Amino acid sequence: MEPSSASGLLAEPKSAQSGYDSGNDPTVVRKRLTFKSDYIEFANGLVANTSTIQASFPILQEEKLKLNFGFDLPMNYYDVETPIAEVFSGFGDTKAQLMGIRPWSERLTLLAGVNLWMPTADQQLLELPSLGTFTSVDLGTGKYRLEPLIGGVFFASERLFLIPLYAHDMSFAGKPDSPAINRGTARFFVNYSLQKGRYVSSETQFLINYNNDNDVDAFQRFELGKSFQNGTVFYAKPGVGIAPGDFNREWGMELGMRFVF
Repeated sequence: MEPSSASGLLAEPKSAQSGYDSGNDPTVVRKRLTFKSDYIEFANGLVANTSTIQASFPILQEEKLKLNFGFDLPMNYYDVETPIAEVFSGFGDTKAQLMGIRPWSERLTLLAGVNLWMPTADQQLLELPSLGTFTSVDLGTGKYRLEPLIGGVFFASERLFLIPLYAHDMSFAGKPDSPAINRGTARFFVNYSLQKGRYVSSETQFLINYNNDNDVDAFQRFELGKSFQNGTVFYAKPGVGIAPGDFNREWGMELGMRFVF
């Protein structure tokens, strides 16, 4: 990243200045629209496939503080092999997000925000008996949930930035017969920009379900992507589980297309 002169704040990365913006840098606040499909296979053979529309846009653009608002609209497919083979499908829980971005120094920007999850999932997904045991996949919870998050963006060089991030997901209202939600998520991102809009990224995830014997879902993802000067981004994001339990992710593949404008 190139620092600005007098203010000590970071200027936009060269990739964004030249028209290449992958959408992975949260300090560059722009309108974004993403269509993605995430296929996940669990260690016990269960399969979940979620197609999601994500949108975000700036609501404050000051020198010392930026605010970004966004939402996720998921569509879930859940493949059950036992006791009978059946596919359940329907809308999942909707997420709204408010994120604050505060430059701290030439190399460090602080992030703080909150996610609000709303119980919009279809009824047939809520009736699945294994919902409370999942750590990593939201098929629908029947609960209103708040998820405060905090993190930072550290710019190691002009092309390399790192993002540690922690979020805590807690239910506070909703269907009384649905399992309560109490989960923590720690993520560590590393993003490196290559030539002509190409980039590589790594995302290490540790998800803890405190209401399911502190079950930990550890997952490693790698992202390969290409951004174009017209604001279009295509990416593939394979992932693999680290010593997964029955209801943890064994492997997965996310494919997506993003528009930045």
